[in-house]
Amino acid sequence: LPRGIDEVFYEPDKDASGPDAFHFSTTDCPGRRLRQAKDAVVNLTIASRNDRPQARDLRANVTAGDEGTAVAVDVSDVDNDRNSLVVELVELPSFGRVQAA
Repeated sequence: LPRGIDEVFYEPDKDASGPDAFHFSTTDCPGRRLRQAKDAVVNLTIASRNDRPQARDLRANVTAGDEGTAVAVDVSDVDNDRNSLVVELVELPSFGRVQAA
């Protein structure tokens, strides 16, 4: 670090969580490292953030007039936080009905 700078900023990677660390040392002879201190460690704990899950588009083929076709809605869609997910119907189809199986 440049002389006189005694603070650094740490920014974790996106979706990182858990332990991380970095090491630093000091010297009293800049450039020559003749008298260097033992390395010190900054231990960090990255708290996870509850990110928005991502629903995946699905495709199903059905035949008109059938009594119904089961369409599996993958409730294990992408959620990096591993929270339980709830499926919510937000728009009805134009030419049929949807109901829970």
